Amino acid sequence: MCKESCANHGHAESPVRRETAPSSFFAAVQSRDFEGALKSWGTSGEGVDLAEVDAKGESSLHLLARSKKYDDTCAALFAKVLAAASEILSHCNDAGQSFLHCAAGRLNCRILAQAVSECPQLAPLFVPWSSWVIGQNVICSRGDEWEE
Repeated sequence: MCKESCANHGHAESPVRRETAPSSFFAAVQSRDFEGALKSWGTSGEGVDLAEVDAKGESSLHLLARSKKYDDTCAALFAKVLAAASEILSHCNDAGQSFLHCAAGRLNCRILAQAVSECPQLAPLFVPWSSWVIGQNVICSRGDEWEE
């Protein structure tokens, strides 16, 4: 595995993990209850902690990007979170992936297109992930050390 951290590639530091149960918003996103998450969001998102992450360091953006079902409700929720999440847009999970990597891994092109069209500053995040997994081998760019 690559030994460089996500922070070394210009990504944000990891948000602090909660020691308590997840908020109602985050729990709804985790369970793919996007209507419930929209209700928790309300009209302004006031009180929603977008820096909340799960045990794997995944934010609500990561969870939405991994969604198998990307319908209008998910798109509406993603738009609200994306617009309000400027401080965590480049946050990486424990595997070193931004939410864009998660979306690409799921071939979730709607998330990718929506993200870059609404936040063009995200375009550089499409490239810098320091490793690509091909089959069972991990190949690292930038001369990083690697293991099979």
